[in-house]
Amino acid sequence: MRPHRLHLGVFVGLPLLLLAACSDDPKPPMPGPSAPGAGPAAPLTQPIIKFYDKDKTKKAEEGTLVNLKREGPWTFYYQDGAKEKAGSFRADVQDGEWQGWHPNGRPAYAGKYDNGLRVGLWTSYYENGQKGAEGTFENNVQTGPAIEWHPNGQKWKEGEFKNGLKVGRWTFWHEDGKKAAEGEYANDQRVGNWVQYHPNGEKANEGAYDAGKKLGPWVGFWPNGTLAERGEMVDGMRSGEWLEYWDDGTLRSRGTFERDERSGVTEFFAAGGKLQWKSGFKSNKAEGPATFFHENGQKAAEGEMKDGLRVGKWTLFHESGTKKAEGECVAGEEEGLWNFWNADGSPDAEQTGEYKAGAKVDPNAPTAPDAPTDGGSPDGAPAVPPPTDPAPANPAPTDPPTGGG
Repeated sequence: MRPHRLHLGVFVGLPLLLLAACSDDPKPPMPGPSAPGAGPAAPLTQPIIKFYDKDKTKKAEEGTLVNLKREGPWTFYYQDGAKEKAGSFRADVQDGEWQGWHPNGRPAYAGKYDNGLRVGLWTSYYENGQKGAEGTFENNVQTGPAIEWHPNGQKWKEGEFKNGLKVGRWTFWHEDGKKAAEGEYANDQRVGNWVQYHPNGEKANEGAYDAGKKLGPWVGFWPNGTLAERGEMVDGMRSGEWLEYWDDGTLRSRGTFERDERSGVTEFFAAGGKLQWKSGFKSNKAEGPATFFHENGQKAAEGEMKDGLRVGKWTLFHESGTKKAEGECVAGEEEGLWNFWNADGSPDAEQTGEYKAGAKVDPNAPTAPDAPTDGGSPDGAPAVPPPTDPAPANPAPTDPPTGGG
């Protein structure tokens, strides 16, 4: 219900109350018996119209007041004059059938109130006219079977409510009608085994929930059906060893997690399964000894990582295995004296020299070493892939607004 900024209404058909000029009481007489033994006064009925504007050209609402309380049919309008909602009041409380409309004039919702509380079947609609949701209420609390639809008319979700909470089996669908997820709810929280699906119909992930949090073994899959990841969940977070895979089925990473953060030694593999780099991890950042490898399997670089950046002594190697460079790193950048060698073992005078923040200090040097940025791999080492999750995002549908009033 959108709020209205209303100006003073015009009372239609209201009798004018004339006060005697000599009255000692300037207030109008109160309803009630005028003399001992007289019956109750007739209710004061006042048809009323309220407007948005002072010129009274934009109607906001209209209905009847009985003893200054809304009673019977009332209609509310948008500022452009289109109906917004309509229904009945009893003693200023919504009571009976009500319906609402979108600004484009199409139905928005329909249902029944009993003394201000939603009861019985309620239905909501999208602005395009498609049905959006349908469910039953008892004393303003949703209960029993419920269905919601996508704007294109395809079913979105279906299940049951009890005391306003999801319970029992629920099923979700993608907009094209393919199943998106299915599993059980208890007191509005996911429990037991759940399966989610990619839009192409392939399984996306599977595992168990306990009180709304993932628990125990979980597996994820790529849209082509190959395994993407597997490991244990504790309290909704990854814990212990997790294995991640490329979509061709080869291993992508192997390492451990603590409370959903990488911790301990983790190995990363290039597509095809060749080891690319490995390092210790702490709080999701590379920490401790790290080693990088060339595509032929030879060592490319080795040194220390801290907070995801290279620190201390680092040594680089050619693909043949001979030493390529050696020096110190500070916060991921070359610092101080760095020595370089060619693949045949001879010194590389052009690269050798003093470095500051990754750049060679000698202005006559033709080039600076190919220092990585953002704490990446040293010159000659494979690029460091960020430790992101290769598994597909969970297509867990969210609850859309029901628009029920």
